[in-house]
Amino acid sequence: MKQFGFLLLVSLYGSFAQQALAQTNRPASRGGKVDLDCVKPLIATGSSPNSVNNTKVRDWTAPRAAAYEGGVEITRVPLSAHALVSATHYCDDAAIEVARENGHTEVATLIDAGWEMGKVLAATSPSQSEDPRKETWIRDGGIDRMKLAVQEPRIKERMPDLQCVVEVSKTFREYIGVFPTSGDRTTVEGEQVTIKLQQGGHTIDESSWSTAFPHSMGHSSHPIVLTADVSGEALLIRLFHRDSFTQDDLADLGHSNIAEVRIGAATNLTKQGVLTVLATTDADPRVRSAAAMNLSDQAVLARVATGDKSSLARTAAVERLTDEAVLTRVATGDNDPLVRKLAVARISDQRSLAKVAFEDKWPEVRASAVEKLTDQVVLAKVVTGDDAFYVRVAALEKLTDQTELAIVATGDNGSRLRVAATQKLTDQALLAKLANEDKDSQVRAAAAKMLKDRTLLIERAPEDRDPLVRKAAVEQLTDQAILGRIATVDNDSQVRAAAAEKLTDQLLLVKLVGEDKDPLVRRAAVQKLTDQTLLVKLAANDGDPLIRKAAVEKLTDQAALAMVATGDGNWQVRDAAVERLTDQVVLAKVATEDKDFLVRLDANKRLALIRNAAR
Repeated sequence: MKQFGFLLLVSLYGSFAQQALAQTNRPASRGGKVDLDCVKPLIATGSSPNSVNNTKVRDWTAPRAAAYEGGVEITRVPLSAHALVSATHYCDDAAIEVARENGHTEVATLIDAGWEMGKVLAATSPSQSEDPRKETWIRDGGIDRMKLAVQEPRIKERMPDLQCVVEVSKTFREYIGVFPTSGDRTTVEGEQVTIKLQQGGHTIDESSWSTAFPHSMGHSSHPIVLTADVSGEALLIRLFHRDSFTQDDLADLGHSNIAEVRIGAATNLTKQGVLTVLATTDADPRVRSAAAMNLSDQAVLARVATGDKSSLARTAAVERLTDEAVLTRVATGDNDPLVRKLAVARISDQRSLAKVAFEDKWPEVRASAVEKLTDQVVLAKVVTGDDAFYVRVAALEKLTDQTELAIVATGDNGSRLRVAATQKLTDQALLAKLANEDKDSQVRAAAAKMLKDRTLLIERAPEDRDPLVRKAAVEQLTDQAILGRIATVDNDSQVRAAAAEKLTDQLLLVKLVGEDKDPLVRRAAVQKLTDQTLLVKLAANDGDPLIRKAAVEKLTDQAALAMVATGDGNWQVRDAAVERLTDQVVLAKVATEDKDFLVRLDANKRLALIRNAAR
């Protein structure tokens, strides 16, 4: 097949290629220097690298054939001539996908680099463009094939007045170079194409396509035109779904020379015999895929899923497969990770899933297997042994066995995994041990949060050297005396604030507001105050606007709120008071007189809300 692939590359350049080969009397199947000597003159004499061959295999472009062959140097030849590496010419994948499918990593990288550098434009002759200086991305024939499609005898027979109307309008995008001030700008012309199917002068269906402008574009001294990628199979799928077409009609259309017609037919067919032929013998993987999606014969689906060269067709077959043995073969043996992942999602055998979870090279596939695993021992091994962190996390989320969780929580598995495992533990003795003795403060904190033993919590709250652990213990405490002591003496403001948030002693809270030097602790204390007299004093007199605002947010006294709304020097404090006011007279005064626009706006909104509610 590799020999045929490269021979095809040379044959794409037309009769000149055959003459060159005849003159050299050397085989063109090795993809080496001899072949380069044959191909380079073809480019030099003006042969298009985007020409297609219509003999043995339909519509293979030169870049695609080079990608199939896998020769790096032979790939450089069409790229250097601005070959269209993205073209699929409707019978198969683009060149870069072909290179990847056949394991030619270096060639795929080269093609990808050609795309990024803007070397994907094909120079056209004056006959192909009204401006001989334009560089044009050559169409793949989608419009022409749609025009031909409606001329198919069976379609004309069923819908004799069906017309294909094409409308094209121009679009533009400007690309700015690395140094914008240098004037390095390139304007690229694109297009929007609309194809309408009309009958009796009325449009019965239509679809539109626009140029997919690349993210970046290399500078060009000539105008550049990028055409839209037009593919009309969706139109034909909908057309063939009409009652006008019978299953016999669709079977006949399945023999069309136009791939889009065959796709439309296959998508609507129910005849299993015809579908089998299309799914196993059609040259276009999209047709094989469409046929496989309607197949029910598990044996045929198995053939496609395990033997088709295109991942597109194999994927379609896998989605219809129910045979677990075949699905397992695909899940463990397919060369495309996306196909394997899809197969994994459809199997339930724990041994097969374990094999994938342990052995697949792609973490996405292993993670998919983990999601279906229930075997706790296997899951534990994945948690401790997988190379990909997110696969280990996925396994841990499925782990419920306390023995296995304890192994993860106490083992050398990294802080994040150990914390996650600790959070799932129920063994209080082990949690106490972790909270008291573990070297990792995050693990100690997680264990402290899970402890139910108040005695142990009381020990942890003031004693642990790490404030994260003390704070975690405080969040579980209810003892007011201990919380009060921590709120006043702990050397970490976050720990003191956490304690203040659990206090109910109003006098102690007032003391914290007045004496603590950290605004975080003072705000936490204010938010726990309920004494309106104390809150009024804080709202009116505290020197910190954030404390005044926190006090206002707890106030219900309308007179005090009115005083703050009209007199505080900080707009945020006034605005907080406005949000709690119900006095319409005061609100109206603020809405017209406050010096801050946002306060006036909020006062107007508040006033309107109160008036509407009263109606």
